[in-house]
Order: sequence, then C-alpha cells, then structure tokens
Amino acid sequence: MNFNFAMLGKIVLISFIIKNNTCIRWLGLGKLMRVHEQEMDGFTQAECDDAKSIEILRGRHYKFCVHQKHRFAMHAVYMASKAASFYCMRTFKDRRWNCKSIEDLPKLSAELTLGTQEQAIVHAFSSAAILFEISRRCSQSKLRHCPCGRDNLQNKPSGDSQSGTFYHSSCTDNVEMGMEYAKKFLGYERMKRNKKENILKQINYAKTTKERKVFLKRINGHNYAAGLEIMKRSWKSKCKCHGVSGSCTNQVCFRQLRRLDDDILLMKLKNQYLAAKYVTAERNGILYTDPKNKIGLEDTELAFMEHSSDYCDPEPKVGSVGTVNRQCEIKNVTTADTNHCNIMCCGRGFRNTIEQETIQCKCNLDQNFNVKCKLCTVIKENKFCL
Repeated sequence: MNFNFAMLGKIVLISFIIKNNTCIRWLGLGKLMRVHEQEMDGFTQAECDDAKSIEILRGRHYKFCVHQKHRFAMHAVYMASKAASFYCMRTFKDRRWNCKSIEDLPKLSAELTLGTQEQAIVHAFSSAAILFEISRRCSQSKLRHCPCGRDNLQNKPSGDSQSGTFYHSSCTDNVEMGMEYAKKFLGYERMKRNKKENILKQINYAKTTKERKVFLKRINGHNYAAGLEIMKRSWKSKCKCHGVSGSCTNQVCFRQLRRLDDDILLMKLKNQYLAAKYVTAERNGILYTDPKNKIGLEDTELAFMEHSSDYCDPEPKVGSVGTVNRQCEIKNVTTADTNHCNIMCCGRGFRNTIEQETIQCKCNLDQNFNVKCKLCTVIKENKFCL
C-alpha cells in the first residue's frame, strides 16, 4: 500500500496554518448586526464577547475591542470590514478568483492562509479600509478622542489664481490618528520584525510549520503596511467656492483620503495585486525578492510566498472553488479580458440562457414634472461556464 507522506505533510501544514491564522478573521465583523444610529457608540463588552465566541475577534483584536478608549473606534473597524469585503468582490468580479471566499469569514479558505497573492490583496484592502474609516470619522467628529487632522501647508494650491484666493480650512482627515489606531488594531509592525534575529533566512527552505508560520506573519505584516501606504498616498484636495452669487472669489480647500469606492484607488490596489512580488528570503522583517543582490520591496508593493492556483477547478486544499456556473461574456469584451468566456471557463465551454425582463422605458416628464414611464419587455441573454 503506497502512502503519500508529502501530501499528508502539506495537509498538516495547511491545517496548522488555518488554525493559527487570526490576521483577517476580523473581516467577519460585517456579519454582525449594527445600525447607523450606533456609530457614535463604542462596542459593548457583550458585542466584543459575541465576536470572540464565534472567533471573529481574537488576541489583540479582542483586547482592542474591550479597551476603554479604543472601543469607540470599533464601529469604524466594523464599517471597514463591510467596505473591504464589498469592494474586494466588486474589483475582482471579472476574474476567476473573485474574492467571494471573504464572505465565509471567520472561516478561512485555504488561499487566504498560504501566503498567496489573494491573501496579500485582502490584507491590503482591509488595512486601507481601516485607515480611511478612522481618519474620516475623526474629521467628521464621529470618533471620541480624535480631532481633525493637521494639514500639510506645502500642499496648498497656489494663492494667486484667476479664480480667486485659495486657503485651507475645514477639517482634514486625521491620517496620523488613523495610522495610530491601525497600528494598535492590526499589529502590523510587530508582525514585520523579530529583533532577536538578524539572520538571512530562505523562505523556500523553511522545514517546519513554525518557520512557515513566522514567514507568513512577516508577509502579512508587510501587506497590511502596503495597504496603509497605498491609502495614505491617495490624498486629494477638495475645494468649495465662496463668493457673491457663486463667483468663487475664494476657495476653501481641505485634503481628504479617497473613499474605498473610488475607481482610481481600486485600480491602484488591483494593479498592486497583479504586480505582487514573490519573496524568497527575509532578515529581521525585511523581505527580499533577490537576497543575493539585496533587492527588496517598495512600500506599496505586495508580497507573496506561495504561487496561486489557476482557480479553474474545485481544489479545496488551495482554496479554489472552480468556475463552473460562473457568468462570462463574449460581447463587448476582448479575448484577453478575464471575464471572456474562453478565459473564465478555462476552455470548457459555456451554456446560454434566455430570460425575459420587464424594465421601465420611454420615460417622460408630465405637465406636473413627474416622471412617467412605460413598461417594456426585453430579452436578456446570459452565458455561464460549463
């Protein structure tokens, strides 16, 4: 009887990592019930305990939740978990891996535990969302113990413009406080380094599950930090005109981070996912793609240590659910687009479905300026992977 010890070892490794990986379970907070009217209220002890009981909050995340001061930032963390989940799925809806496994949290799918590109982008999305939510709530006076941010005067628009005088006012997003809270909640700086060791270690030659876990911790910490840096660099100036009859004699400008639904920010995150770097070694938290030539990573670059599946077929051990029954397109797309049926379906082919849909059409304004529409029936053709 032949026994595959290598396969058994890999299964044990995956099981160990999943059991001990708590980094992104907190994204499951979005499943809890909280209403808008509670946004100024801190999480109660009962809410933190409930999240702990279903393994959404563990370790430092739970301690943050019950902290007398930090608990008032938990609604921002809660909203960040919902935003990160929603916009990750929206960004990757046209790819084989579509971030849907994030909906299963706190249960961890394998691709979110092994150090893949997918795990990297989920960490980046989540830290970027936390930084935005906390920084913006400070500027809106919706977070206790957190004032407006300090503006950087060197970023003021030029003063003598034909459209009038510029000056900065209002309330800028408090990125400094956002970074402070993110550091405490995520613990990414502690994850990135080990002061006791200054030895170059080859990630590919990690022989024990403990060593793999340490490397993965370093990579997760780096990707958290990269997400924060991507969000920090997304500053934009927002200006409002002031003057007689809208003449815009003066413009009041203040700086804001881009929201997570901003297409420019989403494209930056997606591009970093596509350009993620395979790291092979680390020393004291510094990751290297080429340790011999000491080539490391930029602050905004994502890192991974395990190559991903092609996500064509169901492979639970690597986190792939396959693309059977995924919707695809052949019209208004090129053959190189990831949602084209040839790519999405991995060459297996697709089936057509025809549906009738009733929509509003031929809309006009009546004499009382009310919109009046007729109902029309349209034929909708969909394609799904075999």
